[in-house]
Amino acid sequence: MTRAEFLAIRPNATEAQIRANISHPDTPPRPLPQAQGRPRRAKVAQVGTLAGGQAPRPKKRGGRQVDRTRNGGTWTEARFWQQVRSALRRGFRFWKPLQDALAAARIASPGPHGAKWAFRCQECTRYFRRKEIEVDHREPCGRLLGPEDLAEFLRRLTPEGTGAFRVLCVKCHREKTDREAAAKKILAP
Repeated sequence: MTRAEFLAIRPNATEAQIRANISHPDTPPRPLPQAQGRPRRAKVAQVGTLAGGQAPRPKKRGGRQVDRTRNGGTWTEARFWQQVRSALRRGFRFWKPLQDALAAARIASPGPHGAKWAFRCQECTRYFRRKEIEVDHREPCGRLLGPEDLAEFLRRLTPEGTGAFRVLCVKCHREKTDREAAAKKILAP
């Protein structure tokens, strides 16, 4: 098969595909590769329905079906509340008591390009750069799995007073979070 014949059949072929499939005078022609695997799913015709008016199928997770009821049938309920939780945390990262706790934990650390700050971890008492520390809520924010959890989550996310926050290095914060998660698993029925 010549280059022109191959491009007539597969106009969007890459150069590698063309070279692999055109024949030279001394080699026999190769057959075109056949599509393999499962057939593709029908494209979504309109929001909430598949082509043909069928409802979107829920995705299987661990042997059970998870309904995708949010964001036009693309998000599960858990994914929706995860997004809300993330947006709230991001929106309140400049909460004044949180910023005051950061300011209390910092010291001037002169660097080659002017003054920089170092932050003291309140657990291991070592000093770290800003990107190596995190601000911890002394009282965990808790869960946010539905609208009934929203008021309590917001109350815990935005406490008043710098004593409600502490500055920890990433390692200490992860260890504290793991300890809290392990304690919840032990207490859970």
